[in-house]
Amino acid sequence: MTRVTLRRPWVTLLPVTLLFLHGSCGNVFQGSKSKPEYQILSKTEADDLYNRIRSQHAEIGTTQRFFLENSYFLMSVQALKQESRVACIAFYASRDDRERLGILAMKLRGDDLVETISGILWLTTGSPSFPNEIEGPEVTSSSSMNLCSWWSCVFSGSQADAPLSRRWRSRLYNPYSAVARVARMEELSGLPMVYHWFKHCY
Repeated sequence: MTRVTLRRPWVTLLPVTLLFLHGSCGNVFQGSKSKPEYQILSKTEADDLYNRIRSQHAEIGTTQRFFLENSYFLMSVQALKQESRVACIAFYASRDDRERLGILAMKLRGDDLVETISGILWLTTGSPSFPNEIEGPEVTSSSSMNLCSWWSCVFSGSQADAPLSRRWRSRLYNPYSAVARVARMEELSGLPMVYHWFKHCY
């Protein structure tokens, strides 16, 4: 995993962005001497982690069935570790509904599943837009925070409303959808959404 220093985030933004563009197998964000390291897992590592979580925790299987029953398929997984703390987000998408995004956010301590936040989210039109959700199934490890609050926390103070690049505008059916908001945040920062969740709202 590549190592980058967090003490000067405005200085390290360009190298981190380049690492992502070149398919880096992972990144480590190292803070001051008193702070532990952040490790952003590669796509393969994140997928393996999610498969392991799903096999060890029945509630995750229940949540996945909820998405499948609503015609959503697993689109991608992001994960980040800091010592024993783990943040993992599974994104689900529908081939027929490009406005909505299925989200399963998981907090773990080691192998213990501490919290899950899940549902199908979409954004209202207009400025500002507001998140709405179809809640996922109730499970024993569910969070007191709903998906709309989680989404608002992650995007609070972000630059996600900045103009989207031509590359993304040409790829997205609706450049103001939930998928576009995630893409915009990640494009501007060069960091995956799981990092912003871990940093600001974990």
